[in-house]
Amino acid sequence: MVHNRYGHLQHHNFTYHEEDDPEIEIQRTITLWKMLPKFVAVGLFNPIPVARHALGIIDEETRQIVPKNEWNKMIWSSRFWLMGHSLIISSCSIFNTWLPVVYTIFARFYGAPLGRSLDLIQHIGMEVNVRDHRLCTRDVYLNPLTRFLYWNMNYHIEHHMFPAVPFHALPKLHEKIKNQLPQTYPGWLAAYREIIPTVLKQQKNPEYCFTPKLPEETA
Repeated sequence: MVHNRYGHLQHHNFTYHEEDDPEIEIQRTITLWKMLPKFVAVGLFNPIPVARHALGIIDEETRQIVPKNEWNKMIWSSRFWLMGHSLIISSCSIFNTWLPVVYTIFARFYGAPLGRSLDLIQHIGMEVNVRDHRLCTRDVYLNPLTRFLYWNMNYHIEHHMFPAVPFHALPKLHEKIKNQLPQTYPGWLAAYREIIPTVLKQQKNPEYCFTPKLPEETA
């Protein structure tokens, strides 16, 4: 989708900048209970913005993100998206089976707990409004299968510093520059052992952020 592509570009340009990053999902005042729905993709499947774009309704947020010369492409891609989903839903009635929806539209929810738990590791609780990606982004080591499913996005500092590097080359890039990066978390649990206490501290002090230690020669 055109809107998502430009929104993600904005995320790369203003990573974890509270006023400019459209992909900040976890504000510093969020509670752990409000975090839980994020793990099952509740609220992520929202066709209303797509429907608005399909009707040619461009809100102010979209105007700030998507260039005007891309609006027509965004409108038509939204229409095709709605048309595709409508055909999938209609096929359930035609063939008298839920399988088309089960294998397509509902599929995003099956892998959501794993995918979302990894997505939340990327930035939550770290420094905000800074230009150094090492201070607002995490790297975490994962097993080969999870890395494959996640397209090596666990090397997320590298992805933000060098977004043109293809996903399959991120492990090699990590090996080349890891001595200039904060220590990589040894796994999923290690990252959350830091994230959860950080979120709890932010309930009492919204200004608190975790600041990773940088190598001395590059700090």
